[in-house]
Amino acid sequence: MAFFGLFKSKAERDQEERAEEAKLTRAHDMGRQMSETVTQLIDSFFDEKVSPVAIKVNKALVHDLETHHHDKTMDDAMDLVVDYKDRLKDLKQTAIDGIWNSLGEWKFALINMGMKDDFDRYIAHKLDPVWETLSKNATKQMAYCAARITGHITDEMHAMTPDELKEYAEHRKT
Repeated sequence: MAFFGLFKSKAERDQEERAEEAKLTRAHDMGRQMSETVTQLIDSFFDEKVSPVAIKVNKALVHDLETHHHDKTMDDAMDLVVDYKDRLKDLKQTAIDGIWNSLGEWKFALINMGMKDDFDRYIAHKLDPVWETLSKNATKQMAYCAARITGHITDEMHAMTPDELKEYAEHRKT
């Protein structure tokens, strides 16, 4: 009789297998729901905090560089852009820290589940294009400021619409 307790019937094995599959399915579903929730929280933080700050610092840079359009040298404008790019690095780190702080307990759950690195990559994927765009824009704005300082773009040209400027450039070529 002792042997009967060691061997399970096919029905018992099937039942245990289905129970294990159900557990795995529930765990997978809970992981998916958690991932969706965390992703939504990150996206909300991005929309509510990061995007407005990015727009604000970009507008501030454009405004500050416009004040240098009539300088004699490009030194002050260049210093402004160098400081701006350094500030972007700080803003990026502040945004990353802010996202993780806003997640609260979710952060620790992700760490315990070994998923933090995956979300670090998601955050980088979400934020990096913003900082790259802001940096490229700073370079473009500096080039425009340099063109103004050196006289390649006059006040008259600066006041033109893009279409007027294009027409002016085409007219000068001929």
